[in-house]
Amino acid sequence: HETVAGTSSVGEFAQPEPPIHGFVTRGDTLVDIGTFGGQVSEAFGINDHGKVVGTAETGTGFHDRNAYIWFRGFQLDIGNLGGGFAEAFDINNLNQVIGTSSGGEASQGFLWQRGKMVALETLIDDAASGWTITDARAINEKQQIAGTGCKAGVCQAMRLDPVP
Repeated sequence: HETVAGTSSVGEFAQPEPPIHGFVTRGDTLVDIGTFGGQVSEAFGINDHGKVVGTAETGTGFHDRNAYIWFRGFQLDIGNLGGGFAEAFDINNLNQVIGTSSGGEASQGFLWQRGKMVALETLIDDAASGWTITDARAINEKQQIAGTGCKAGVCQAMRLDPVP
């Protein structure tokens, strides 16, 4: 059986939004990933080892969410960069997680590795380049990251490559 991660409704519609939870398959069974106290979680990515990443409400306020890593029934809260909202979109087999953290109007792409979340723009080789990384969606085994970057008010898709 292939392992799949996704999101599914878990009950009757309730305000302010329907209860949905991230899930992972175990054989033919859906395993509920749960939340950190709110109604909503979502699962967005899974690596070859079955580690799932996504976002889960904390229960501290409407739409307050932290990014998580789920593995074999344990959900690790990896937090956010401030502002109360983060979504983890992908995890590679090196257990590097990427996603987006936001608060207010600002949005930042992040990399989480070895227990620490950092804004991707702090890792750019030339910090004076003027780029801001607003979103990160995918990371591969070469540690290349696909996301969105903005400079002088113009945003575009970009690939970030690690510097040896």
